[in-house]
Amino acid sequence: MSSQVTGRPAGPGGTVKDREIAAEQRYVDVAYERLEEMRAEAQAMIREGFRQSQAGTKASLVDRDAWVHQAARRAQALDVADDGLVFGRLDLAAREIRYIGRVGVRTPDHDSLVIDWRAPAAEDFYRATPEDPRGVVRRRVLHSRGHTVVDIEDDLLDPSASDGMTVVGDGAFLASLARTREARCATSSRRSSGSRTR
Repeated sequence: MSSQVTGRPAGPGGTVKDREIAAEQRYVDVAYERLEEMRAEAQAMIREGFRQSQAGTKASLVDRDAWVHQAARRAQALDVADDGLVFGRLDLAAREIRYIGRVGVRTPDHDSLVIDWRAPAAEDFYRATPEDPRGVVRRRVLHSRGHTVVDIEDDLLDPSASDGMTVVGDGAFLASLARTREARCATSSRRSSGSRTR
């Protein structure tokens, strides 16, 4: 198992942590771009609801009210998510990555960019532990100011599955301790089995 640790020079891009923050920022930028598109879609739905009410029937007014109400609720939810849209990431043993945030954000093709923190797919972000990783190798917390990722912190929950994974923050320290402990246990086990064969 080999994991890169924060603070070490990483060449022209700065430290390993700087590079990881930059990579997360690129992803967050894509999520914010899509959030803006979703806001525009919600506003277009509101306008369409008002346009449909021009038909003049009572049924069209009821339809308009329902349409506009739903679109306005969606627009409001999207506005609330503006600050700190993405705050977490899960790297799963199945090689899947899930970003967790204040609202769900999907591509136009309905692929998930950000999973709403209240959704069942986000549950492992809160429930996974080193004792029960629930298929999570690394949990990453993204700290942001506005739309800018300013820091990240990793929790390595399954060191045995983290081969080549970059771990930063206290998670890197804990991963190092786990590797040291595993090495000591292996050495101790070899010593005790060797003394029994003599």
